[in-house]
Amino acid sequence: MKLKKITILTGLALLATSQAYSHGWVTAPASRVDLCDRGINKGCGNRAIYEPQSMEYGDGRFQNGKMDGEIGGSGVSGYELMNEQSSSRWAKVVVRSGPTKFTWKFTAPHFTTDLSSFRFYITKQNWNPNEPLKRDEFETQPLNCYNPEPYFAGKSQPNNPQSLTCDLPDRSGYQVIFAEWDVGDTSASFGNVIDVDFTNEHPAGTVILPDGDADNGGGTDNGGGTDNGGSTGGPQEYDPNSSYPDPGTEVIYEGKIYANKWWVQPGVVPGATQWGPWEYIRDHEPTNPSDKFPVEMNTFTINEENVREGDRVILQVSKDGVMKEYELVTVPRGMTRNQLIKQMTDKINQISSQELNDSIIAGVKNNNGEVVPNDEMVSIYQVSAKPYSDISFQYYQGNNHVKNELHLMDFKDQYDLDLNGTVNITAKIMSHASDKANIFVTLQDSNGKAVYDKRDIQLSPMETYSLSLTVNNLQPGEYDLIVGSILQGAPTWQKDMKIKLVDPNQDGDEATGNWVSNKVYTKGDRVDVNGVTYEAQWWTKGSNPTQSGKWGVWRVVNGQDQGSDDSSQNGDNPTVLGVWDSNTVYTKGDQVTYKGQAYIAKWWTRGNKPSKSRAWEKYNKF
Repeated sequence: MKLKKITILTGLALLATSQAYSHGWVTAPASRVDLCDRGINKGCGNRAIYEPQSMEYGDGRFQNGKMDGEIGGSGVSGYELMNEQSSSRWAKVVVRSGPTKFTWKFTAPHFTTDLSSFRFYITKQNWNPNEPLKRDEFETQPLNCYNPEPYFAGKSQPNNPQSLTCDLPDRSGYQVIFAEWDVGDTSASFGNVIDVDFTNEHPAGTVILPDGDADNGGGTDNGGGTDNGGSTGGPQEYDPNSSYPDPGTEVIYEGKIYANKWWVQPGVVPGATQWGPWEYIRDHEPTNPSDKFPVEMNTFTINEENVREGDRVILQVSKDGVMKEYELVTVPRGMTRNQLIKQMTDKINQISSQELNDSIIAGVKNNNGEVVPNDEMVSIYQVSAKPYSDISFQYYQGNNHVKNELHLMDFKDQYDLDLNGTVNITAKIMSHASDKANIFVTLQDSNGKAVYDKRDIQLSPMETYSLSLTVNNLQPGEYDLIVGSILQGAPTWQKDMKIKLVDPNQDGDEATGNWVSNKVYTKGDRVDVNGVTYEAQWWTKGSNPTQSGKWGVWRVVNGQDQGSDDSSQNGDNPTVLGVWDSNTVYTKGDQVTYKGQAYIAKWWTRGNKPSKSRAWEKYNKF
C-alpha cells in the first residue's frame, strides 16, 4: 500500500496535504503572506514562505463562517501559523481612506467570471484585533472596486498582475482586509489577509514592523520552526544567554509566562518593552503537587473528512536520544473521528501501563486537572520528572487520499473553420493530480460521434501539456470537447465543454433564432426580436438587444430597432439605457439617467452611483 507520512503539529487540526497548486496572492497593499515571502513577517511557517500563492479553499467557506479562527491562513493546511492574531503580531502597511489600488499576482491565472470575482472585506471599526479572526468581525459587504488595470472585461483569465481600485472607508488604526479571488473554472477560491494601519504618521505604503519601527529591512530567517511541533516539556525559565529561534516558545520570567513572536537574540529580556519580541501570555502557576502528569507534550486532532480507510497513526517517544515507535491504529472502513480518537487514547494508556511504567497518560485535562477521555482530541502528558524529551504523533495517509484533478487553460467557446472545414484548437492542460495521470481529449459532433480522440497523454503532478488539436472536414455546428484524467485509485476527473465551430465566410444574414434571456451568446451570434435582427459583439447573457444602445453588446444588422430613436441609429447621439440600476453591469459607452442627469460609463462598472463614481461622467447630448 502506498502511504504518505504526515507530521501532526501540536494543537493543530490535520488537513489533507497537497502540492503547491499555484495560483495567486495579493502583493499591494502587501498581504500577510506576501510579507512572509519577503522575509518581513516572521514565524510564518515554511509553506507561507515558499508557497504564498497556494491559499486555496472551497467556495463560500469565508462567507458562511466555516473559516472562523483560521481566516489568516485561509483554513489551509501548512498555513496554521498565519492564523495567529494580535495587534502586535504582524507587520502592517500604511493606507489612507479613499481610492486605493489593490494588486493580485498570479503563478497560473484561472478563468475569472468578472471583476466582482475579486472581493475585499474590511474589519469593522470596533473589531477586536487580539482574538482569532472571524467572519462577523468583517463588514457584510465588500469594498466598492472598479477601474481594472490593465483593463479586464471578465470571462477570461485576468492579467498578470491584475490591479483594481477600491474605496477604503473612514477608519483609524489597525484594520484587516480579507481579499478573496473566486475563480470561475473550479469550485474554489483564494484568500489573503492584509494587515493595514490607517495613520498619518507615515507615508502610504510604508511597512510598519510589529515593534513599531517603520524600517522594512526584514531579515531572511523563515521562522519555520520544527517539523513536528512537539513540546519539550512546558515553559522553561528564561535564559539570557540563549537565543529563541522558534516563534511561540514559552518562557517563565519574574512569575509570568511570555512567548516570542519572532527570533529572539540572547539578552533580550521579556517584558522590557511594550512592542518587543516577547508577548505576555499569562501568569505562571507553579505545578500542582497533586498533579501526577503536569507536563503536556503534544495534542492530536483531525477533521472528520480526513479520516479514511487505510490511514495509520504512530506514536513516537524519544528518550536519551533514542526514539521508539508504537503502532496505535490502522483505520478500518467506516471509522469515525470520535472512534479514532477513542482507540488512540485507549492504546496509548495501554502502552504506558505495559511498557512505559505509567509515565505518560492520554486524554484531556478537565477543570479539576483530571485527565479524562475526549472524543475530539487526545493530548499526552508525562510525569514531572520528564523522562521523555519528545512525544509526537505521525499520521500516514493511505492511498484513499489520492487526488485527481486538471486545470484547463485557454479553451474557448467558439472556433473558426477554414475553407476545408479544418479547426485548430490550442490550449493548455495542467495536472493537479497527486501522481502521474493519463489524460484524454475527445471532440464529439452533435450526434455523439468522436471526430477526434487522443489518449496517449501522461502528466506528472503540476506538469503542463500544450494541446494542439487539428481536425479536417468538419461542418459548422455545436460540438462537445471532453477532457479527462484517469488515475488509479481515484475517481475519473472529466469536463465536458460545449463549443461552437463556425464558418467565418458563411452568409450571416439569417438570424440564429429568437432572443432568450438566460442563454449565453458569443461574438457573431444573431437573434430576432420583434422582427429586428441583432448580432452579438462579445460574450453576453441576459442583455436585452432592444436596450443595448449604440455602444452595447448588440448591433442591429437587419431592420429598424424600435427601442432606439433615429439619432442613435445614425450615430448622432447615444441611446439611453434607462434609469441607473445598482444591480446592472454597465460597460464603456453605456448611458443612463440618475436623479435627472444623464451619464455615460467610462469603463466596466456595477453598483457605483453615477454622481459619486469616477466610472461615470456627465453627458448632455441627449
